[in-house]
Amino acid sequence: MTSVLDQMRKVLKSKNLLTLKSVFPFGKHKGELVQDVLAEDASYLIWWAENVKEWPLEKEIETCADALQDEDDDFPSDNWY
Repeated sequence: MTSVLDQMRKVLKSKNLLTLKSVFPFGKHKGELVQDVLAEDASYLIWWAENVKEWPLEKEIETCADALQDEDDDFPSDNWY
């Protein structure tokens, strides 16, 4: 059984949950939509998820960012030659 304190923590945490339509509240991409950053800088979302616990990302966003990062790792950089 969950305590009242645990329930309150869950509610407070969900208020800060970032979705695709959320705007970053601070940091390198302050004022930008999460969906735009996902398309342009997926590695930042991975960093965010690991380091900013007060503003968690939806789990699906983390999964997508990881997949995009893996795709980037499969291709050589612009200076591969």
